[in-house]
Amino acid sequence: MLAGAALGAGAAVLLLPGAAYADNCGSMSDCYYTARAALAALVGLSVLFGVLLSIGLDFVPVVGTVKGVIEAITGKDLITGQELAWWERLLGIVPVVGGIAGVAAGISKGARAIDDVADLGRAVDRAADAAEAARDAERAAEAAREAERAAEAAREADRAADAAREAERAREAERAAEAARDAHQRDLGMDPATGRYRAAEGETALRVEDATGVELSRSTDPKVDWVDNATGKTYDAVGNFPSRHFDQQWPNLQTRIVDHLAKADYVPVDVSQFTPDQIAKVQKFITDNGLAPRAFLVGN
Repeated sequence: MLAGAALGAGAAVLLLPGAAYADNCGSMSDCYYTARAALAALVGLSVLFGVLLSIGLDFVPVVGTVKGVIEAITGKDLITGQELAWWERLLGIVPVVGGIAGVAAGISKGARAIDDVADLGRAVDRAADAAEAARDAERAAEAAREAERAAEAAREADRAADAAREAERAREAERAAEAARDAHQRDLGMDPATGRYRAAEGETALRVEDATGVELSRSTDPKVDWVDNATGKTYDAVGNFPSRHFDQQWPNLQTRIVDHLAKADYVPVDVSQFTPDQIAKVQKFITDNGLAPRAFLVGN
C-alpha cells in the first residue's frame, strides 16, 4: 500500500505540472506554483493514508507487537517515519494493553497527521498567494514596460517633429538667401544711365564677389560698374560673351581691358563662357603685359 502511495505521488509530479500549465497557467511561474500546490495536497493525502495504515497494523496480532518493538527501538513510526513520543514507544511494546495502546498511539499519530495536513494546507495557501503575487509582479512589470514603450514613442514623435521643424527652417533660410541673392544681383545689374537691367552684368558682379570676397554695390558713376562697399575701390568688368564670338572680339577685348584699367581700380574679365584655350589666351595676355593683379579672371 505504501508503494502505491509513493507511485501515485510520483505520477502526480510528472502529470500535474502539464495539466496545470494547460488549464491554469498565465506564465511559467503560475505553472510552478500551481503544480507545487497540487503536489503538496497529494503528499498530505499520502501522509494521512500512511497514518491510517500504521494504526491498522497496530491492531494486527504479532505484527502489531513486532511493529511496536521496532518503533520503540528506532523512535519512529515504521510506516510514516514520524517521530514518536516516549509514551507512544512504551505503549507499542505492552501486549496486555495492545488494543488500547494502539488506539491511544493512533489518536496521537492522527492528531499529528492532521497538524501535518493543516500545515500542508497552509503551504498550499501560501503557494497560491505566492503565485498570485508573482502574477501581480509580472503584470506590474509589463505595465512598466508598456509605459516605457509609450514614453519612447512619444519621445520619438517629438524628435521627428523637431527634425521636421528644423528642416523647414533650413529650407526657409535657403529660400530667403536665394531671394536676397536674386535681389542683390538685380541691383548690381541695373544700369543707372539707362534704367535698364543688364542680366550679364549682374551675373558677372556676383562672380566677382564670390572670387574676391568683397561686397559690391552699383556705382553712381556711369564710367565704372561697381564699388567695393568697404574700401571704395571701383570695378569695371569686360567679357561675358559666347565663345563663338571670341576670335572676332579678341582684338577689341584686349583694347577694352587696357582702357578699363585707366578708369577703374580693378578690371574683372568674365571668361565663364570661354573654352579652356580661350581662357589660357586671355590669362597670357594679362601676364605678358603685367596687368595683374588689377586685371583678373572670374568664372574660370
